[in-house]
Amino acid sequence: LVGHGTDLNDGDLVTRILFSPDGKLVATSGSDGTVRVWDAADGQMLLTLVGDPEEARHFSLAFSPDGRRLAAGGWSHTIEMWQLPDDPWSATDEDVAPLYQIPTGAGRLEQIRFSTNGERIVVVGSTGLAEIRDTDTGELLIGLQHPAGVSYAEFTPDGKRLMTGGQDSIFRIWALDLQELVTLARSRVTRELTDEECQQYLHRDACQNEE
Repeated sequence: LVGHGTDLNDGDLVTRILFSPDGKLVATSGSDGTVRVWDAADGQMLLTLVGDPEEARHFSLAFSPDGRRLAAGGWSHTIEMWQLPDDPWSATDEDVAPLYQIPTGAGRLEQIRFSTNGERIVVVGSTGLAEIRDTDTGELLIGLQHPAGVSYAEFTPDGKRLMTGGQDSIFRIWALDLQELVTLARSRVTRELTDEECQQYLHRDACQNEE
């Protein structure tokens, strides 16, 4: 097979390989700045998705649970999301355009993961920031700051918690459900939270302190 370049001296290396959920497609990313989609059965290259042209080496790929979307990120600090054609075997590269290309605060992106229901994605990288974003729009929903770079993230099956790990050798589990966060916070403090604390930790404009 011919992949991302034919000569190692060109520096066009394959950086990530991923099967689609149904196993019919394979996505690969390369240091040439492209993401490619292949037929898993015979190795035929179906689509070449052009990434961010600036330093576009990709280190992370993710299919949505239904296999209809493909996300990529890497050196450019940008999350890129594509809607794949209904029939990739008869489509052309011109049929596919990014849904969005959004700069992140996570630095060089090490991993992208979809939630089980496909409604959210998490991106993590070299700055230690784990960003949870809306899949459809890329809007930032929650930012979780680590003291060191993050190389791994995974939603729990119910989507209520996020697991992360990285360069500080610590494995963390984050509660994402707002009410669970409120209950957890109140169980660990001996006073009511201030509005500033609710804004910083619970992503609320103000606290609603019920008796």
